[in-house]
Amino acid sequence: MASVREAYVAQARARGSCEHWSGPPEMVERIAGLLGTSSQDLVLDVGCGLGGPARRLARSVGCRVLGVDLVEPVVRAAAERGGPVRYAVGRAEALPFGDATVDQV
Repeated sequence: MASVREAYVAQARARGSCEHWSGPPEMVERIAGLLGTSSQDLVLDVGCGLGGPARRLARSVGCRVLGVDLVEPVVRAAAERGGPVRYAVGRAEALPFGDATVDQV
């Protein structure tokens, strides 16, 4: 049995793999609307995976988005897919950003 990390790396490398592992893409706009996310916000996507929701949020709302994931090959694959999102490898309990850096998580 493959580890979760190995499964994520394999999925990231698969051609045509889904960018929205956690739910339907439309949930991005629904959550942004409920939270009042605006184009002025800096949003942190912890566990961003391939970055599909992060890119969708940045494009639909116009906000800045930082994507963070623990699995470096997945972060690299997210960055290779382009879009207006910055990515970093990091752990949720030790984020590579200073205090009060972002508006929403």
